Parts: sequence; C-alpha cells; structure tokens
Amino acid sequence: MFRGYDSFAMKSYCILFLIFALVSCDFNRIDPSVDTLRIEPLFSIDEREVDMAVQLYHHYTQSDKSKEFYEVIVERTGAILNYWPEKQLLTVCANPGSNWLGQYKEIDTTKLKWIGDNKINFSQYRDSLMINRPTDTRFVKTNGNP
Repeated sequence: MFRGYDSFAMKSYCILFLIFALVSCDFNRIDPSVDTLRIEPLFSIDEREVDMAVQLYHHYTQSDKSKEFYEVIVERTGAILNYWPEKQLLTVCANPGSNWLGQYKEIDTTKLKWIGDNKINFSQYRDSLMINRPTDTRFVKTNGNP
C-alpha cells in the first residue's frame, strides 16, 4: 500500500523539480540586443556611479555599434546604467529589484562623456540632465534586474 504512495510522491517531486528548473532558466536569459559590461564595485557609491558613466562611455565608443542597448552592471550590487543610442536615452537603476530610478533624454556620446568627466553621480542627474517625463518613459532591454 505504501509503495504506490512512495512512487506517486517521487513522481510529484520530479515534476516539481522540472517545473522549477524550467522557470529558473527563464530568469537567466541574456538578451542578444544588449551589450553588457560587468564591472567590480568601488568602495564609495559616488565613485561607483561616476565610474559607471565613464565605463559606459568607453564601452559604447569602443564597440562596433551593432547592438540596440549598451549597459554597465556593477557586480554584487546590481546597479545598472543603460544607454539606448538610437533614442538617446540613459536609464538608471541604483537598487536592483526597486525598478528604474530614472530615465534621461537627449543623451548623445558628448553628453555621456560629460557626465563622467564632471563626476556626476545618480543623485545629481535630475539637476544636470533632462529627465524623461513618466508619461514618455520608454521600456529598455537589460541583462540586469531593475
């Protein structure tokens, strides 16, 4: 009597394991239209945010420009700085899982370089860059977790 129950329980556990495995695979997908550079975190948050802009500028300008999006993701912290050159949008995520912090428009390569050169951190973006209104916010592709 218990043998049939054990067999049924084992099959149920196997099915549950397969479902979880398939679902978890979806969370680790890499979007081929996004060129992602992963960098090590710096000690200070301000230094990290400035470094992200510097790294993003170099990453984009040295690329072959074949991707739709370019981004820098900080290892362990998960902060994201995402650039959409075609739309000239810069999108920021300071805390993964908290969604995007803001989106800024009219960001060309000159403006992107200016952000790094002037050591602008995320909290200064609102005063220094043109914010994209919430009604105009565009969905961006990322290999991170905003």
